[in-house]
Amino acid sequence: MSITIFPNELLVFSAIITSVSALFWRFPPKQINQSYGYRSGRSMKSEEAWEAANQYASRKLLAITTISSVLTLFFYAYYEDAMKDYGAVYGLAFISMSVFLVVPMTESYLKRHFSDDE
Repeated sequence: MSITIFPNELLVFSAIITSVSALFWRFPPKQINQSYGYRSGRSMKSEEAWEAANQYASRKLLAITTISSVLTLFFYAYYEDAMKDYGAVYGLAFISMSVFLVVPMTESYLKRHFSDDE
């Protein structure tokens, strides 16, 4: 049994992930919580770290997902036949992996701007 991902589904996934990123940027969490926002040990040490982490992560996430979506649209527009074979799978993997880049980027940012004692 094989899983087939069509380019149209990839475009919908790109739009959804970019929309969620925009919502996260537009409506950041107001206070430290366990259900919404960028949550890590370092980000939850203080209110200042929490706000900085969520602001930084949401901007990076929005930028990365927007770039990924634009690249997906570009490849879909110019390489539609190639996208029907394996391009959509690679596109989905690229978008998914690019979202995970936000975690090490944000942790590095927090490490540079906040001490471990906070």
